[in-house]
Amino acid sequence: MHSAYIAIKVILAGCTLAANVYYVLSTVAAFRFFSKSKVNEGGKLLPVSIMIPLHGADFDAYDNYARFCRQDYPRYQIVFGVREARDSSVPIVHQLIADFPDRDIDLVISEKTIGTNLKVSNLQNMLERVKYEQIVIVDSDIRVGGDYLR
Repeated sequence: MHSAYIAIKVILAGCTLAANVYYVLSTVAAFRFFSKSKVNEGGKLLPVSIMIPLHGADFDAYDNYARFCRQDYPRYQIVFGVREARDSSVPIVHQLIADFPDRDIDLVISEKTIGTNLKVSNLQNMLERVKYEQIVIVDSDIRVGGDYLR
């Protein structure tokens, strides 16, 4: 009975040690990931494509989308995607394109379905129009500051 008790204590101590090592390594990995600069070797900010899948207009949709158009970032593209041409967010995106003619804004309308997840299908359809290797995928209902991409 005594040896079983010691064996259990050793196993539990080993599990505790393994969990602590995992937490430390996760913290180090997170620190390294978030401290990486989005700058290439030449010291310039890399161009970015922002993908925003849409399904219906959210509250304050125009204001939220316009904040992406006002980013303090040298070169970026915004790709909006919907599954249906009659989606209520389509006129809002058309208004953005008219209001920000100097921005690279694209609207993808495609009912093509890949798998069972419609949002993933929407993103896959949008991916065909993405220009840059660095991709930021955001939900349509977030509000960002002017330094979001930096």
